[in-house]
Amino acid sequence: MKKITLLTLILFVNLLAFTQEKIEKSYKLPEVNIKTPEGQTFNTSNISNNGKPVIISFWATWCTNCVKELNSISEVYGDWQKETGVN
Repeated sequence: MKKITLLTLILFVNLLAFTQEKIEKSYKLPEVNIKTPEGQTFNTSNISNNGKPVIISFWATWCTNCVKELNSISEVYGDWQKETGVN
């Protein structure tokens, strides 16, 4: 019985490690070219914040929900920077 329990535990730990590795890889931002409001183009692969969060918000000034989102982000952005180093 102890051998089966130990084997099950080992398999579970290995599965957990494999799953965690897959999850971390899935959080990578896709590489796409984005045009800035000034007309310059940059690739998302160049975005880096030393492992800290980065917020990218696509919006339009005519979109009511987008404006609400930007206002909400603006209200808490300073706190986010202090807590997480978000960029």
